[in-house]
Amino acid sequence: EKLIMGIRPSDIYLRENEPECEHCATAHFEFAELLGKNAFLHLKIGNSPCIGEIAGMCFEDLPKVNDPIEVVFKLEFAHFFDSVTGKAKTIGL
Repeated sequence: EKLIMGIRPSDIYLRENEPECEHCATAHFEFAELLGKNAFLHLKIGNSPCIGEIAGMCFEDLPKVNDPIEVVFKLEFAHFFDSVTGKAKTIGL
């Protein structure tokens, strides 16, 4: 059964100083929306789009397009849906 994961951008963050990470993935950077205090990073994990929200950053500090970035998911805030029916699914994490 395929599931779709829904998670807010604020519940995805960069893995900077987490030596052990249970809910990490390698994403590839596409582009950023620099909003001053915050920035939205548009990423791809496999073929799936993903948006992470981080503290604002300077244009010069942005990764290059397709650079790999390690991200962490706060899965306690994720929601899962059946990919065919769209109905919410409860799963244990």
